[in-house]
Amino acid sequence: MMPPGWGLSVHRDEGFINSGAVIRDEHGVVIAAQSKNMAELFPIETAWAIVIREGLISAKEYGFCIGMVETNCLRVVQCLKANFNLTPDEVILSEIFSDVGYGSCCSLREK
Repeated sequence: MMPPGWGLSVHRDEGFINSGAVIRDEHGVVIAAQSKNMAELFPIETAWAIVIREGLISAKEYGFCIGMVETNCLRVVQCLKANFNLTPDEVILSEIFSDVGYGSCCSLREK
């Protein structure tokens, strides 16, 4: 299940993170897309935090306001819902929080 209107994905392989974001209208038609490759090896939680942040930045650049983030990375959700100022990903998580504001963030299980 994807959040209404947009989706994110992450793939980590041999020292690279490949991320993508797709913004769809209410009919499911793609209206914007973005992809990035980062030549660094991050822990998976950091990779997901970066991908979420990049997706939110893209949505903001296109004029969209995102009020909900769904991910299968429970640790990122836990950090966003808790006081994350002691985590190594503090800056990334605070940027996500400032973009989502008082929206919601939840964890989904992979099928």
